[in-house]
Amino acid sequence: MGVLLGGLGAYIENKYKNERNEIEQKLLSLEISGSIGKVIDSFSDDLGFLSKSLNYQRVSSINQILLKLNEQIHSFKKKYPREKLKTDQFEAISKQCNIIQQKLIVQNSVNEIFQSPPPAINGSTVRKDIVIEYNVDIKTIDSINIDIFEEDNWKRVIKGLLREAKYQIKLINHAEEVINDCYSGDKVKPNISKKKYEEINKLVNKIKRLSDKVVLKEKLKEIERNIELSN
Repeated sequence: MGVLLGGLGAYIENKYKNERNEIEQKLLSLEISGSIGKVIDSFSDDLGFLSKSLNYQRVSSINQILLKLNEQIHSFKKKYPREKLKTDQFEAISKQCNIIQQKLIVQNSVNEIFQSPPPAINGSTVRKDIVIEYNVDIKTIDSINIDIFEEDNWKRVIKGLLREAKYQIKLINHAEEVINDCYSGDKVKPNISKKKYEEINKLVNKIKRLSDKVVLKEKLKEIERNIELSN
């Protein structure tokens, strides 16, 4: 009986050691010098910009590894409640990976509100000649939330892109409003001055989205013709 109990005790002890060793090896892989740590570290740079090659599949595959490890840790703690595991690095890495995933979602959403290719932001490369997409409005822009992120260069660039998108939308809306105010139904109102026409024309010239510019330019032509006829 003693031999049997001794054998059972040895089996339990070995099982405990194997489980602990497996978890600790996986935790070590999360260190900066570890295999998974290196992969996660490659997802972004020191300024907060995401890697150009980063995609959902790569982040998701790492998240799956972290999820399984989290389940292992919880299972181990449940079996051996008195045993301690150093999981600080795991928790920090999990948080880092989650932030990267959220950044990727936001970055892709921002790229979708601008005409492409190339994307508005890719890695630390930011386009200057950006034009908003045709189906974008203020509500679409406001739905992109970046408040959850700490301030870094990436966030500052994203803020700038969202500001530019809003500016372009507001410019189009303002130009439409000013031009429509020159019309009564489908007819140009009388007494529209040359000066007002020139001011509106300058406003329309600032518009980057071609479809809107073409429509507004046509309306401006009618205003110009009306001014010429009245002189």
